[in-house]
Amino acid sequence: MSTAKTDLNNLVSMFDELDETVKNSPIGQLISSGIDFIKTLDEYGVGDDDTEETSSSRVIEIEDDFDEPDRHVLPSENLNDIDKKLEIHKIVKTYVDTEIRPYVEDNMTQEQISDAYGALYEFACWIMNR
Repeated sequence: MSTAKTDLNNLVSMFDELDETVKNSPIGQLISSGIDFIKTLDEYGVGDDDTEETSSSRVIEIEDDFDEPDRHVLPSENLNDIDKKLEIHKIVKTYVDTEIRPYVEDNMTQEQISDAYGALYEFACWIMNR
């Protein structure tokens, strides 16, 4: 068995041993997609017995005829004043700890509370940029 095939089998085994919550998380799904892609390449023999000459002859040039969509810039990225960012962080943290957390502790996960914090932080930065 080739080293690449052994490495693939080890990777699949390690992934299979992960907890279901990790497998179903966004990063777990990304890893799973990558493993499936590697398996597909393996099925078609891509990478078998490649030398530098044969692998370089497989390179396909792709014409880039489209523009990449603009990346969304978060409001906090447009706020350059570190002291303002820290002040906003403290205010949002206090708000979440006093006005949200006590009322939703049993109904929201820590991740959901963190998401609410992030959204409030970005909203406050957006206001500061206006």
